[in-house]
Amino acid sequence: GKIYFQLGEIYIKKQQYPQALSFMKLAVQHCFDHQMAFAYLYLLMALTESHETPPQETNTLKHPWEWVFQT
Repeated sequence: GKIYFQLGEIYIKKQQYPQALSFMKLAVQHCFDHQMAFAYLYLLMALTESHETPPQETNTLKHPWEWVFQT
């Protein structure tokens, strides 16, 4: 998970935010307690205003962040 975080940081420095977002999703997926990855994930999602929105019916989710991990 931490490798994905490092790759995400590299893409942030290159200002390639969609690629950075995908790596931060993987970082959080593989290393769920990585607080900096969560912070970057949140900021990148706000920056890119991704079309990936959480489902309206959250009752079907096993975990509140499950929609983040869906690729």
